[in-house]
Amino acid sequence: MGTEEPKPAVEGKRLFMGGYEVVRADYFPSHERPAMTITNGKIRFNTACLKKFEDVEYVELLLNTVKNCIAIRPCDKDNPNAIHWGRLREDHWVVSTLSCRGLARTLFDMMSWEDEGQYRFSGEFKVQGENKLLLFELGEPVITKTVEQIVVPKQPDEAGEDTEQEQQEEIVIREKVRVNPPSWATSFGVPVSYLEQQHYAGDWDVLRPAKELEDMNIITTDRLAALMKEAETIMEGWTKTA
Repeated sequence: MGTEEPKPAVEGKRLFMGGYEVVRADYFPSHERPAMTITNGKIRFNTACLKKFEDVEYVELLLNTVKNCIAIRPCDKDNPNAIHWGRLREDHWVVSTLSCRGLARTLFDMMSWEDEGQYRFSGEFKVQGENKLLLFELGEPVITKTVEQIVVPKQPDEAGEDTEQEQQEEIVIREKVRVNPPSWATSFGVPVSYLEQQHYAGDWDVLRPAKELEDMNIITTDRLAALMKEAETIMEGWTKTA
């Protein structure tokens, strides 16, 4: 009798894929997938991001400090929070490198990132009817940093001994290295069973237009001092009645 090759387990009419993982697309860098890069007080979205929103040149950036996530949504040019993230020139998108030193500093402190390095994040494009949204999770950046190595070449002279001048020569070699998130060391991607059950049920209220609260605009320095004085008076009353 010949040996038969094992056949994949089949549940009903579906192939059982237990134990498989969908390998992360980040292992195969591509300019066709949305990506955001933060470095040196600047932020940049690649051309793929601009193409997802088609003819949109202005967007709003929203930050969720609980989920550590950045959301990008289209907006009008006249929006007070509009960011000109790119322009369409002769049927070609030209991305803009945006200066955001204050935001970058906040993100670096919030996420405990090192000051040096380029932090790159893959984006997820979400659609609900006519609504479009780009999401960037900040928890697993791919970091590119420049590493310096000092090399001392050793070249013997004719007598087979190193001269003093040759021993003092040093060459500094700079190279860029890519550092993947630590969690990638234990998996190659998302389990298939989890992926089949996963669907985006996020908070689509993120697309609700931003609105300033009028009450927040009336608190001046004098008003704040008056409120603090009033609070102190109330607390003194508590002390006397205690």
